[in-house]
Amino acid sequence: MVVISMLIFPLEIEISVNSFFSYRKKHDLNHDHVIEYSEFVQYYLSAEIKENFARYDANNDQMITKQELRDGLLKAGHEADMLDFEMNRILEKMDVNHDGQISYAEFADYYVKTNYSFDKK
Repeated sequence: MVVISMLIFPLEIEISVNSFFSYRKKHDLNHDHVIEYSEFVQYYLSAEIKENFARYDANNDQMITKQELRDGLLKAGHEADMLDFEMNRILEKMDVNHDGQISYAEFADYYVKTNYSFDKK
């Protein structure tokens, strides 16, 4: 049996070649054959990300519309007179493909970058 040994932080993990390729296929989100830090973190934080995404995705279609974003911000306690400003700011940062809504992938990527990145900009 061939085993790939890799070092992730101070944790050493041994997995079989088949398990490695299966893991990479599932978690290499941009399909570049490399598991980047953000992809690794998304895997381990998937429950946390899904819970936060669900707070806004009212109809569970894996997209946050402007109306869902507005409703979610109101529920979170944002002031009504600042909603348009907040919504535009959030969409500007998270809506990478500029389609006017936030996909789960866009949300997860932004969530990891802003909460778990070593290189916050």
